[in-house]
Amino acid sequence: MEYFIWVLVGITVLFFLLLLAKRFSSKIFCVICSAVTLTWLTLLILYWKGIFTDVIIISLLMGETSLAIYYLFDAKAPEEWKFFRLPLLLSLLTIFYFLVTFSNLLQSLFFLIGLWVVFTVIYTLRYRSVAVESFMSSVMECCKRW
Repeated sequence: MEYFIWVLVGITVLFFLLLLAKRFSSKIFCVICSAVTLTWLTLLILYWKGIFTDVIIISLLMGETSLAIYYLFDAKAPEEWKFFRLPLLLSLLTIFYFLVTFSNLLQSLFFLIGLWVVFTVIYTLRYRSVAVESFMSSVMECCKRW
């Protein structure tokens, strides 16, 4: 718990520094997302070096970044690509999990490749069958904001 307050302070400082930097930059980026991402990247490097030990904080911050990437995809992707939200989210989860644990990568990769293949086949066949098109529509409707 002793690290947690410093993580909060670090994110806050980075937020205001990045907010200031954004005023002088032509780059478009989310200041909060960048502050959180820079924080967990720093903590992850310190964790790999054995200096920082609280993997829970790192994991929570990685989860925030993973969700931010998901929301960015959801906001920017063409509507029909939103069918791939589940494989994308699980791929992000796998990447971030592997960065912390360095384990289960091979099993997860086989699963993800299979999932991406299944979703790609369904996507390819979407106009050839009413049932496939209906299924794809159901998957895409799962995350509508009600």
